[in-house]
Amino acid sequence: MTRILIDSGSIRYKPSGVAFYTYNLIKALLQLENNNYQIEIYRQPSVKNWLKQNFETPEILQDLGRINYLPFPVTVTNLLGKQLNYLLNIDKKYLSKVDIIHGTDHYVYPHRQAKKIMTIHDLTFLKYPFYSNKIVKTYTDRIKNCLNYTDLVITFSQNTKQDIIEYFNLNPEQIFITSEASRYHNNYMRSLKVTNLKKEVNYHFSQPYLLFVSTIEPRKNIINLIKAFNLLKNQNQIPHSDGVRFIPVSLETSS
Repeated sequence: MTRILIDSGSIRYKPSGVAFYTYNLIKALLQLENNNYQIEIYRQPSVKNWLKQNFETPEILQDLGRINYLPFPVTVTNLLGKQLNYLLNIDKKYLSKVDIIHGTDHYVYPHRQAKKIMTIHDLTFLKYPFYSNKIVKTYTDRIKNCLNYTDLVITFSQNTKQDIIEYFNLNPEQIFITSEASRYHNNYMRSLKVTNLKKEVNYHFSQPYLLFVSTIEPRKNIINLIKAFNLLKNQNQIPHSDGVRFIPVSLETSS
């Protein structure tokens, strides 16, 4: 049987895009589990929780099975990665008999025996000036270190694949593009849900609208999106409804 470990460290108590990806990847793979493949979950504590010795699991993960907790956060493990003998001891104690290990958020644990897969969502931290120099350096160094031992990189667009090749000089044959699927099944938007949504946001969806799905952060460039829409409606007199409506999205998926 092939034992596959997937990193759930990006799933925190206030999840965003990477957490949604990770959660639904784990959930879907668990549904495909059979006698040939065993899916397990591992996570490393944040530095803050590690210092407090807080190894609590977010509630959303508690129904997905046992969590393999590693004793150190990513930052510390990344430094210890140069100490082969030390990591071998961690592997034997916490992650024995692993065939594949998948890091879902720009990092993969340097397991000495398993094949290693790393997901790189994008390289915005390198391409756009929304981050501090410290963050840029930390992320860049971490990815470079991981690429020294990563067998395969997963990303989601040809554009990001080219960025990875350009910034990290990685062999294109090591990078696979796997499009992200919706976490909602085909019947998610049932008429009852649409009715409730109309009441919640006070909007008639028969009128034209723009949908922008994102967290609310400066790097998402939301201000310029609103300015562009204002320019469009003023220049072309398009039908529109004034105002911006925010619709909260849960990590839970409909069954």
